Amino acid sequence: MARTLYRFTDWFIPAQLRQRPDTLERARLFVISHFSGAPLGLIVFFYLRHVDPDAGLRLWLIFAGIAGFFAYPFVLRATPAFDLLTFASMEQMLLVVLFGAFQYGGLASPFLPWLIAVPVILLYHLGARPLYRVLVFLALGAHLAVFYAIYRESTGFPAHVAPQHFTGVGVLSLFCAAVFVATTSLYHASIIGAQRAELEHEVGVRRLTEIKLREAKEEAERANRAKSEFLAKMSHELRTPLNAIIGFSQVIGSEMLGPVGLSRYAEYGGDIERSGQHLLQIISEILDLAKIETGKFVLQEAEFDLVPLVRDTIGLVRPLADARGVPIRFVTGAAAIRLYADPLRVKQILLNLLSNAVKFTGEGGRIEVTLDHERGSGVRLRVSDTGVGIPAADLERVLRPFEQVGNAMLNYGGGTGLGLPLARELVMLHGGALTLSSEVGRGTVVTVAFPEARLARPRIDGDRLRVPA
Repeated sequence: MARTLYRFTDWFIPAQLRQRPDTLERARLFVISHFSGAPLGLIVFFYLRHVDPDAGLRLWLIFAGIAGFFAYPFVLRATPAFDLLTFASMEQMLLVVLFGAFQYGGLASPFLPWLIAVPVILLYHLGARPLYRVLVFLALGAHLAVFYAIYRESTGFPAHVAPQHFTGVGVLSLFCAAVFVATTSLYHASIIGAQRAELEHEVGVRRLTEIKLREAKEEAERANRAKSEFLAKMSHELRTPLNAIIGFSQVIGSEMLGPVGLSRYAEYGGDIERSGQHLLQIISEILDLAKIETGKFVLQEAEFDLVPLVRDTIGLVRPLADARGVPIRFVTGAAAIRLYADPLRVKQILLNLLSNAVKFTGEGGRIEVTLDHERGSGVRLRVSDTGVGIPAADLERVLRPFEQVGNAMLNYGGGTGLGLPLARELVMLHGGALTLSSEVGRGTVVTVAFPEARLARPRIDGDRLRVPA
């Protein structure tokens, strides 16, 4: 039944108005109200035609006004000016009702009950727009004021029909107007009910989706924790045999216990050692990240001078940099910076950053390490290079484990993509921050910031010397 009704009403509604569900429902109500309201209004006309057969033009004007409502759906089909047609329909209805009330019965006219329908229907047709609502009630008030003014100027209402003839038709007209308003309101209520049911269904679907996403997230977190815990527990099992392999390869490569017979065997021993060291470094980085994820990573903190630590770390990387034709410059204005941190991990942070800088800076480039301390802003350690750089869209991605940009590994040597993420995690464990800025073809700047609280300021507490964490 509803589909048949909608097929009928939608034939009158332009495609532009069918795009939005809210406008479509209001347009359907517009069509239904005009096709249902006009026949109910004609009941009053036919009664007056019976009691006032010689009415002539005044009654036929009322008939034309009521019958004219049948034309609005067809006009709507020809134009998408829905709001304009709604105001025109309201204006026509007010004119018909007030003209009919003036000619037949005045305040006792069977036409007046239809004034109830005017604001109700207009509010349904125009939707929840405050300006339109104000205009509707202003127009209704203006028409009633004009109606009263005409009544005063005319010294009363014309008596074309005796008052006793309006009693029965007045009740019938009131009933028809009430049926019209009730039917329209019920249709509007059904629309609201359907929208509410659809909204509740959508809320239910979203809640179910949210529950499933939460369960999937919890499952992923459990799997990630299990993976991290497994890797953390594997630290001893993996490192011990690798250290044995490296140690025995060193013995063979250095011929510590005597000559091995062929020089090539000694070379193989060196190859085994280098490969083992590389593999141990990778496994160590993976295990360190796993420990950090599980919260089992413990910093071995102590007070130390950061300046010589930076110089020593640069010395470890300088042979590789020299081999690639990349000079490293160290710039600092501080003779000493006392830091309370894990010196081994701070060295690891700087070593990872320098290794990346050397790897991605070609011959003729340069690397600069700057170290400074500004009172109130902590310690800043910067590693800048003139290498290939990183696209802006990939800056966040390279800080995630195992991520590499473009063909970096193919063009500049191997790597797991763990150095930078591990460095950031270690900096964060110290309460600091690692920031990255880069420009393709211009180079990269990595800044490590240690908070002011990390500057070692020993103070005496009773008999004990205490250093703030």
